[in-house]
Amino acid sequence: MDIEKDLLAINAELHSDLEKYLLDNGSNNRDLYGINILLDDFEIEFDSLINPPRNREAGFPRVGRDVADPVAREKIVEVVNKWIEL
Repeated sequence: MDIEKDLLAINAELHSDLEKYLLDNGSNNRDLYGINILLDDFEIEFDSLINPPRNREAGFPRVGRDVADPVAREKIVEVVNKWIEL
């Protein structure tokens, strides 16, 4: 997901595949986060292997794969709600 451009890239085997797709199409790495949208549970899971670099850049160096920045989490929810009715 690109939180700056309000874009979702969906349906790939790995988040890194979608990350590469967004980067190849003009997104900035600092704006990209990986999430899972659990349609059966109407839930957003903020877990991805692409998130730790963004967490470090945002000042959360030891939080793992979750999106740690509360501002980014809020923006992620906004973008998901823009494109998908959960």
